[in-house]
Amino acid sequence: MSIKKSGTKKATTKKASKSEPRMRNPLRPPSTIQKLYDVLWQLEAWLREMVYVELRTRDAAWETAIKKRVKNWPPRSQTNDKAYWHMSTRHQSAVSYLTTGELFDIICDDENWNLFEDYFPKKALFLAKIDEIKQIRNRVAHFRAPHDNDLDRVRLLLKDIDTGIWKFCTSYNEQLGSLPKGFSDPATRYFAKTHPVRAVVEMNVIADSGHGEHWLYARDRLNPSLGVFLRYSVRNWATLTPPSIMGHAGVIYRVSFMALRAGDGSLAHEHVLQETQSVHKNCTHIALSGPRSMEVSVPAIVGEDTVTKTIERFVEVCSKYARFPSPTSRSWLATLANRWPEYVLPPSHPLGFLTDDMPCNMFVL
Repeated sequence: MSIKKSGTKKATTKKASKSEPRMRNPLRPPSTIQKLYDVLWQLEAWLREMVYVELRTRDAAWETAIKKRVKNWPPRSQTNDKAYWHMSTRHQSAVSYLTTGELFDIICDDENWNLFEDYFPKKALFLAKIDEIKQIRNRVAHFRAPHDNDLDRVRLLLKDIDTGIWKFCTSYNEQLGSLPKGFSDPATRYFAKTHPVRAVVEMNVIADSGHGEHWLYARDRLNPSLGVFLRYSVRNWATLTPPSIMGHAGVIYRVSFMALRAGDGSLAHEHVLQETQSVHKNCTHIALSGPRSMEVSVPAIVGEDTVTKTIERFVEVCSKYARFPSPTSRSWLATLANRWPEYVLPPSHPLGFLTDDMPCNMFVL
């Protein structure tokens, strides 16, 4: 119930004139800070990916090289972040909690520089640029105003290394399907020997030098549900010596899985991820390539037993879910990847598809 008072006037509010200038909050960050944050984010994201890939493919105990340059490993920031489980993010790797300075220290360490020198300027020049970037990053991180030229300095560095980052990605995705002369592959031998038990799987395994594709056909050749494509890639710094590619530093097994009968459904990525978790620790990446496919990368340095068991587990599970009704859009796969740790890549991630016939700029400046 309300009572209306007689004789009272309605309160009026003065409207601000359109011509009247609006006061700007002096505590809001200038646009330069926001742009600096954007480009520094991109730089750090790529540095982390590079450190992870190159060390992971060189050493079975790949974190040892990081411990030499980082005082606290795993970082305290990771422990503190994960204590708040109710607001946890997908970042699970300790590499994601390294600072910019720590990443640069690892890259420029004398024992590691050969892994990265193809992607960056000469070391002396690069170190000089790094010192400037560290100072700029600290200003942004600690809410201090930047120098007028800070944004230009960062942009110049990113332009200088743009081609190097592109080379890093495209070399990662350069896959080989046949062996060099004098080499063998235990993974191929294993799957060739055990293939007859897989009635619904067709496999394209690594072939001997000069022999082209090496197909292993399912018993039911008219109705296979899963295609498996076994290849490998070699990092730029790696030197291979016979007789085997297995166990070699810098070699990565690349295994693609594809649901062959799309009419019966697509590959059930979510179920595959859930039921292969026990072997995820052996994988460099798991790329959700498309509605019917995914790709798994396993570094050869972990050894024959681990490589074959990891691939075998994915073959078993993907066979089970190759005709499973599931969401098919790339946007749904991107959402799914975001619910898993960093090693699960969405369809749009350059490490999942970028090749040397696709020139592009790696940074948005």
